[in-house]
Amino acid sequence: MTDDTSQDQLSMDDVELKRDRKYREYLERESENGCAHSGCVLILQKAGLSDCPPKPVTAEIIKQYHDAGVISKSELIDGSFYWGLCRNAPMARWDSQKQVFWYIRDKWHDTYAECINTIEDDNGYDLFLPFKKVIW
Repeated sequence: MTDDTSQDQLSMDDVELKRDRKYREYLERESENGCAHSGCVLILQKAGLSDCPPKPVTAEIIKQYHDAGVISKSELIDGSFYWGLCRNAPMARWDSQKQVFWYIRDKWHDTYAECINTIEDDNGYDLFLPFKKVIW
C-alpha cells in the first residue's frame, strides 16, 4: 500500500502558492491604479512583513518596519496627513502634541474622530503605519 499524503501536501502547497500569487497580482494592479492601501500592503509583503505587526512590538520589529518604508515618529510633521495602514482607515493626521494619529471612524452608522498610536508607541491595539505624506 502506497502513502499518498506527500502528493496531497504538494497539491495543497500549489494551491497556496497560486492564491498568494493571485493576491500579489491584485495588490500590484490596485497599487498601479492609485490605491494607497494596496500599495502599502505590497511594500510590506515584499519585505516579508505583515500589515499587522506581531505583538509584542520590539525594537527589532520597529526597525524592520522602518527599513521597509514605515515613517518613524521623529520624521512626522505636526498636522500633516499620511497615507498608511490600520484596520479602519487608509489616511490619518499626525498630532505631535498628543503623539497620536487621528482619523475619521465610521462605525455602525456613526462617524467620529478616533486616535491611534504609531508602531513606536504600541499599546496592544491597532496601530497606524504611515508610509507617505499626503500632498494636497
